[in-house]
Amino acid sequence: MSVLEGMHHTLIGRIVTSGEIDSRCEIFEIFNKPRSLHIDLLLYLKHLKDNFSCSDFILIFGFVLIDKFLKSCPDFHLTNRNVHRMVFTSISIALKFSEDIGFSNSVLSKIGLVTTKELLKLETSFLSVNNWCIWNEEISKQCEELEEDFSRAQKKEISNSECDELYNEETTASFEELDDFSEISYFFSN
Repeated sequence: MSVLEGMHHTLIGRIVTSGEIDSRCEIFEIFNKPRSLHIDLLLYLKHLKDNFSCSDFILIFGFVLIDKFLKSCPDFHLTNRNVHRMVFTSISIALKFSEDIGFSNSVLSKIGLVTTKELLKLETSFLSVNNWCIWNEEISKQCEELEEDFSRAQKKEISNSECDELYNEETTASFEELDDFSEISYFFSN
Protein backbone atom coordinates (compact mmCIF):
# COMPACT_ATOMS: atom_id res chain seq x y z
CA MET A 1 0.00 0.00 0.00
CA SER A 2 1.42 3.37 -0.95
CA VAL A 3 1.45 6.30 1.43
CA LEU A 4 -1.28 7.98 -0.64
CA GLU A 5 -3.49 4.89 -0.49
CA GLY A 6 -2.88 4.44 3.22
CA MET A 7 -3.63 8.08 3.96
CA HIS A 8 -6.76 7.93 1.79
CA HIS A 9 -8.01 4.73 3.42
CA THR A 10 -7.52 6.08 6.94
CA LEU A 11 -9.09 9.47 6.23
CA ILE A 12 -12.11 7.90 4.53
CA GLY A 13 -12.56 5.75 7.64
CA ARG A 14 -12.61 8.86 9.85
CA ILE A 15 -15.18 10.82 7.85
CA VAL A 16 -18.46 11.31 9.68
CA THR A 17 -21.29 10.95 7.19
CA SER A 18 -24.44 10.81 9.26
CA GLY A 19 -26.08 13.30 11.55
CA GLU A 20 -25.52 16.98 11.87
CA ILE A 21 -22.12 18.18 12.98
CA ASP A 22 -22.10 21.07 15.40
CA SER A 23 -20.43 23.87 13.48
CA ARG A 24 -20.91 26.78 15.86
CA CYS A 25 -17.18 27.18 16.35
CA GLU A 26 -15.51 29.60 13.93
CA ILE A 27 -12.73 27.07 13.28
CA PHE A 28 -15.28 24.56 12.05
CA GLU A 29 -16.76 27.10 9.65
CA ILE A 30 -13.38 27.97 8.15
CA PHE A 31 -12.78 24.36 7.13
CA ASN A 32 -16.35 23.52 6.11
CA LYS A 33 -17.44 24.28 2.58
CA PRO A 34 -21.15 24.85 1.90
CA ARG A 35 -20.99 21.72 -0.28
CA SER A 36 -18.45 18.94 -0.46
CA LEU A 37 -15.73 19.26 -3.08
CA HIS A 38 -16.67 16.93 -5.91
CA ILE A 39 -13.19 15.49 -6.30
CA ASP A 40 -12.37 12.01 -5.11
CA LEU A 41 -10.08 12.29 -2.09
CA LEU A 42 -7.48 9.92 -3.55
CA LEU A 43 -7.34 11.96 -6.77
CA TYR A 44 -7.03 15.13 -4.70
CA LEU A 45 -4.15 13.62 -2.70
CA LYS A 46 -2.42 12.63 -5.96
CA HIS A 47 -3.04 16.15 -7.30
CA LEU A 48 -1.38 17.68 -4.23
CA LYS A 49 1.55 15.24 -4.25
CA ASP A 50 2.21 15.77 -7.95
CA ASN A 51 1.85 19.56 -7.91
CA PHE A 52 3.82 20.03 -4.70
CA SER A 53 6.41 17.49 -5.90
CA CYS A 54 6.54 16.36 -2.32
CA SER A 55 8.02 13.26 -0.78
CA ASP A 56 6.11 10.57 1.08
CA PHE A 57 7.51 12.09 4.28
CA ILE A 58 5.60 15.33 3.64
CA LEU A 59 2.38 13.34 3.22
CA ILE A 60 3.08 11.39 6.41
CA PHE A 61 3.93 14.59 8.29
CA GLY A 62 0.69 16.17 7.05
CA PHE A 63 -1.27 13.11 8.14
CA VAL A 64 0.30 13.25 11.62
CA LEU A 65 -0.63 16.94 11.83
CA ILE A 66 -4.26 16.10 11.02
CA ASP A 67 -4.21 13.48 13.75
CA LYS A 68 -2.79 16.03 16.21
CA PHE A 69 -5.45 18.56 15.17
CA LEU A 70 -8.27 16.06 15.73
CA LYS A 71 -6.91 15.11 19.14
CA SER A 72 -6.57 18.79 20.09
CA CYS A 73 -10.09 19.58 18.96
CA PRO A 74 -12.29 16.56 19.75
CA ASP A 75 -15.50 18.36 18.76
CA PHE A 76 -14.21 18.70 15.20
CA HIS A 77 -15.10 15.83 12.88
CA LEU A 78 -13.86 15.12 9.39
CA THR A 79 -16.69 15.33 6.89
CA ASN A 80 -17.01 15.42 3.13
CA ARG A 81 -17.31 19.19 3.48
CA ASN A 82 -13.95 19.70 5.22
CA VAL A 83 -11.62 16.75 4.55
CA HIS A 84 -10.09 18.25 1.39
CA ARG A 85 -9.29 21.52 3.16
CA MET A 86 -7.83 19.67 6.16
CA VAL A 87 -5.60 17.57 3.91
CA PHE A 88 -4.50 20.57 1.87
CA THR A 89 -3.79 22.71 4.94
CA SER A 90 -1.82 20.01 6.74
CA ILE A 91 0.28 19.17 3.69
CA SER A 92 0.97 22.83 2.88
CA ILE A 93 2.09 23.44 6.49
CA ALA A 94 4.26 20.30 6.43
CA LEU A 95 5.74 21.40 3.11
CA LYS A 96 6.49 24.94 4.32
CA PHE A 97 8.08 23.60 7.50
CA SER A 98 10.18 20.88 5.86
CA GLU A 99 11.27 22.15 2.46
CA ASP A 100 13.92 24.75 1.80
CA ILE A 101 12.41 25.76 -1.51
CA GLY A 102 8.81 26.68 -1.02
CA PHE A 103 5.91 27.96 -3.00
CA SER A 104 4.32 31.36 -2.71
CA ASN A 105 0.94 31.45 -1.03
CA SER A 106 -0.70 32.36 -4.33
CA VAL A 107 0.74 29.23 -5.99
CA LEU A 108 -0.17 27.06 -3.00
CA SER A 109 -3.72 28.35 -2.98
CA LYS A 110 -4.18 27.62 -6.70
CA ILE A 111 -2.95 24.06 -6.21
CA GLY A 112 -5.26 23.61 -3.21
CA LEU A 113 -8.25 25.12 -5.02
CA VAL A 114 -8.71 27.89 -2.42
CA THR A 115 -8.09 31.62 -2.44
CA THR A 116 -4.94 33.07 -0.88
CA LYS A 117 -7.08 34.68 1.82
CA GLU A 118 -8.66 31.29 2.61
CA LEU A 119 -5.22 29.65 2.73
CA LEU A 120 -4.04 32.12 5.36
CA LYS A 121 -7.20 31.61 7.45
CA LEU A 122 -6.92 27.82 7.15
CA GLU A 123 -3.26 27.77 8.17
CA THR A 124 -3.79 30.22 11.03
CA SER A 125 -6.74 28.23 12.39
CA PHE A 126 -4.94 24.91 11.98
CA LEU A 127 -1.84 26.18 13.75
CA SER A 128 -3.79 27.85 16.55
CA VAL A 129 -5.66 24.61 17.35
CA ASN A 130 -2.25 22.91 17.51
CA ASN A 131 -0.91 25.70 19.77
CA TRP A 132 1.45 26.73 16.99
CA CYS A 133 3.47 23.56 17.63
CA ILE A 134 3.91 21.39 14.57
CA TRP A 135 7.16 19.63 15.41
CA ASN A 136 8.27 17.98 18.61
CA GLU A 137 9.64 14.63 19.73
CA GLU A 138 6.21 12.98 19.73
CA ILE A 139 5.41 14.12 16.18
CA SER A 140 8.87 13.09 15.02
CA LYS A 141 8.37 9.62 16.50
CA GLN A 142 4.92 9.27 14.89
CA CYS A 143 6.35 10.25 11.49
CA GLU A 144 9.21 7.76 11.82
CA GLU A 145 6.85 4.95 12.85
CA LEU A 146 4.49 5.63 9.95
CA GLU A 147 7.39 5.77 7.50
CA GLU A 148 8.61 2.39 8.78
CA ASP A 149 5.09 0.93 8.58
CA PHE A 150 4.64 2.07 4.98
CA SER A 151 8.12 0.89 4.07
CA ARG A 152 7.39 -2.58 5.48
CA ALA A 153 4.02 -2.66 3.73
CA GLN A 154 5.59 -1.69 0.40
CA LYS A 155 8.31 -4.33 0.79
CA LYS A 156 5.67 -6.90 1.61
CA GLU A 157 3.69 -5.91 -1.49
CA ILE A 158 6.81 -6.17 -3.62
CA SER A 159 7.64 -9.60 -2.27
CA ASN A 160 4.00 -10.67 -2.72
CA SER A 161 3.96 -9.44 -6.32
CA GLU A 162 7.28 -11.21 -6.98
CA CYS A 163 5.79 -14.34 -5.46
CA ASP A 164 2.70 -13.95 -7.66
CA GLU A 165 4.91 -13.61 -10.74
CA LEU A 166 6.93 -16.66 -9.74
CA TYR A 167 3.75 -18.59 -9.01
CA ASN A 168 2.27 -17.67 -12.40
CA GLU A 169 5.46 -18.74 -14.20
CA GLU A 170 5.93 -21.92 -12.19
CA THR A 171 2.34 -23.10 -12.36
CA THR A 172 2.71 -23.71 -16.08
CA ALA A 173 4.63 -26.81 -15.06
CA SER A 174 2.34 -29.44 -13.63
CA PHE A 175 2.81 -30.86 -10.15
CA GLU A 176 3.33 -34.31 -11.70
CA GLU A 177 6.64 -33.11 -13.09
CA LEU A 178 7.95 -32.61 -9.57
CA ASP A 179 9.91 -35.67 -8.45
CA ASP A 180 9.39 -35.64 -4.70
CA PHE A 181 8.13 -33.73 -1.68
CA SER A 182 11.39 -31.75 -1.31
CA GLU A 183 10.84 -30.16 -4.71
CA ILE A 184 7.27 -29.26 -3.75
CA SER A 185 8.36 -27.71 -0.45
CA TYR A 186 11.09 -25.79 -2.30
CA PHE A 187 8.48 -24.49 -4.76
CA PHE A 188 6.27 -23.10 -1.98
CA SER A 189 9.10 -21.76 0.18
CA ASN A 190 10.62 -19.58 -2.56
